[in-house]
Amino acid sequence: MERATLESFLAPISKQLGHDQVPEDVTPFDYKKEAPARLVDGLSHDALVEMFAAEAEKIRVDVRICTKAEVAAAVADIVGSAEEAGSVVFADDARIDGLAIPAALEAADKVTQAIRWDASQGREAVAETCNAARFGITYTRGGIAETGTVVQPCSEACGRAISLLPLAHIALVDADSIKATLGDWMKILRDEGGENGAGLPAQVCFISGPSVTSDIELVRVEGVHGPMYVHYIIING
Repeated sequence: MERATLESFLAPISKQLGHDQVPEDVTPFDYKKEAPARLVDGLSHDALVEMFAAEAEKIRVDVRICTKAEVAAAVADIVGSAEEAGSVVFADDARIDGLAIPAALEAADKVTQAIRWDASQGREAVAETCNAARFGITYTRGGIAETGTVVQPCSEACGRAISLLPLAHIALVDADSIKATLGDWMKILRDEGGENGAGLPAQVCFISGPSVTSDIELVRVEGVHGPMYVHYIIING
């Protein structure tokens, strides 16, 4: 690639990084001499939970920290703040039932229908249901503090359509399940999967806020490949 073409390609990226012009060269980091420090090193678990919430807010996630007794009211408040009424799809998860969320949805004025995920209806039917829903509610496997990411396995009880197709995604996250890094969660999943991966779910989604793309001239566009709005409810205590 010619220098002029290369600079034309790199100029928008350099500008976003705060450079007045494209650097002539970059000084390589000697990783053998000193490993880079991580922001999560030495943090307590409470600090990791705070980091998770802060990083999530940076990527435009609405974050709420609740006790178990407060979760149903928080969900009702989120769906009640929608501009228009609509349906809600929630995972077929006993923990969601235990938090009294289905009853809260049934009582909410802005909820036209509260629908439990039912994979037996077939792919097309559940996709149509989720695509028409304003909210999808899932109970995540955990969170990643350094990026504000939630770990969402897909299963017969909670297909990926719940978090992908509705206009907004409400992700429930146990505070105890928040780990420092992606590597920490990959190790957990690898250990659970066993040598041949038989214990792994069919798919694990790592979700970091609303659907976003910046492919065209680094202009941020939301909602192209998934929900436009994401809410994390961190359950602490």
